Amino acid sequence: MKNTVLALTSATLFGFAATAHAAPEFFMGAQAGYQNVDMEETDRWDGGNTSQSATADFSVSGATGGIFAGVKFNVTPSFYLSPEVNLGTSNASGGVSTSQSYDFSSGNVTDTGNRSESYEYEAGRSYGLGVLAGFNLTEATSFYGRLGYQRTKFKASYNFNESYNYVDGDFGFSVSDSYSESDSESKTFGGVRFGVGMETAISSNVALRLDWSQTHYSSETFSDGQGDSITFDPTESTFQAGISYRF
Repeated sequence: MKNTVLALTSATLFGFAATAHAAPEFFMGAQAGYQNVDMEETDRWDGGNTSQSATADFSVSGATGGIFAGVKFNVTPSFYLSPEVNLGTSNASGGVSTSQSYDFSSGNVTDTGNRSESYEYEAGRSYGLGVLAGFNLTEATSFYGRLGYQRTKFKASYNFNESYNYVDGDFGFSVSDSYSESDSESKTFGGVRFGVGMETAISSNVALRLDWSQTHYSSETFSDGQGDSITFDPTESTFQAGISYRF
């Protein structure tokens, strides 16, 4: 899918650039907004003689922002193409957690404790390229569609905590202890990005932008090194407002 998008992007750019009716216009800008990532998580572990699995769906969200730059080719007076690169970051985070308390008592024997487990996911830096195909609605305002490829780093963190107190009054035996385990791993996901947006010029060189996009990333697997694994398949949606400067 990645190679297909890149090939189509390159062919489209070179084809229309050759027929552009005006000199290309270079631009760069900055944008910020809101990001939501829907996670489809699959846990796999060794259940003895067979491998077992479980799935869960949740989302992480937060602020996102970055910079972009590109060049605009006016193919006709009303239609243009713009190859564009972007670099961004995000603080979107979230996850799933479980907790359990137990209290067992039989005669002079008691066993009490607490157990908690959590998976946390964080989105980080992102970069990509794409093509905007736009139509000029008026002299100042245009509407565009987007197609491209995006890569984003995600970090997965695992935490486990347990504490207990065991007392056997018949033998005068008691023990209290606690146990914790944590691990984290980062992977970069790649996926096809598409979206729509609108730009409005507020001067001869400055324009405001509203942009919505969605990225369907390929799945990646995180392993704990003990035969258990977690695979998740993110779908990211962003809505950003930005400002660009045309050279």
